[in-house]
Amino acid sequence: MSDDNSRGPQGNGAQTRVFTDHEGVQWEVTEIPGRIVPAARGEKCLIFSSPVAIRRVWTYPETWVRMSADELYDLSWRR
Repeated sequence: MSDDNSRGPQGNGAQTRVFTDHEGVQWEVTEIPGRIVPAARGEKCLIFSSPVAIRRVWTYPETWVRMSADELYDLSWRR
């Protein structure tokens, strides 16, 4: 897997990472406030989006933006 890029806070304050998994699928990971997510289970969450899936992760380390591509991929499977 590879780390493609990292972007700091966007206009809405969200941090975003983009990485490519071991199958060549590109993922965008964005931290967003839980209040804008249907059926929120916390104050904030990570949204993992790709052309093949969208995943929400509610429990994750504050340092997620510095995680490797492999670590982010594994994190995306947490419930």
